[in-house]
Amino acid sequence: MRSYRFLFALLVLAGLLVVVLALLGGLFEKKLFENVPEWFVYIPFWNGGINAITAIVLLLAFRAIRSKNVKLHSRLMIFALFLTLVFLISYLSYHFSGISIGFEPPPGMGWLRVIYLVMLVTHIIAAAIVAPMVLIVVYMALTGNFSKHVRLARKVFPLWMYTVLSGVLISVFLFFEFVGLV
Repeated sequence: MRSYRFLFALLVLAGLLVVVLALLGGLFEKKLFENVPEWFVYIPFWNGGINAITAIVLLLAFRAIRSKNVKLHSRLMIFALFLTLVFLISYLSYHFSGISIGFEPPPGMGWLRVIYLVMLVTHIIAAAIVAPMVLIVVYMALTGNFSKHVRLARKVFPLWMYTVLSGVLISVFLFFEFVGLV
């Protein structure tokens, strides 16, 4: 149990680092990096891949706990947290670089524009809600408060899944825009 507490503390510290970077990015007009490498333009697609892998890991963790394999469930959830942290660092690095390949469908595209914007707004809201909730669920598990852990995890899991899957779809929209298919 002690190693899990260390890992949790490490993840919290890394999360605080991400928050500090976010605040600094806001203070410096969202451009923290100079001389950004050209490959930074591909980060949104990398992020979509991270989200896809996270979705798979979350489903495997769900399956593990349904099979009462707590050890595998714990390991998979730690991996999902790690992937989420990697995603956050990558996402913030991209946005603070000043580069943007943002998908902006022309107004004449109607339904595609509406679908993208609704998905983007709900994705952002879900991500803002799920991030602290995931940390609370992990804390409950680490402190042995499993009844509350299970009760909250049942609510957090679908929201986390929506967040990562909508992130994958947003990356697909960005890819189609990037290669000129939209």
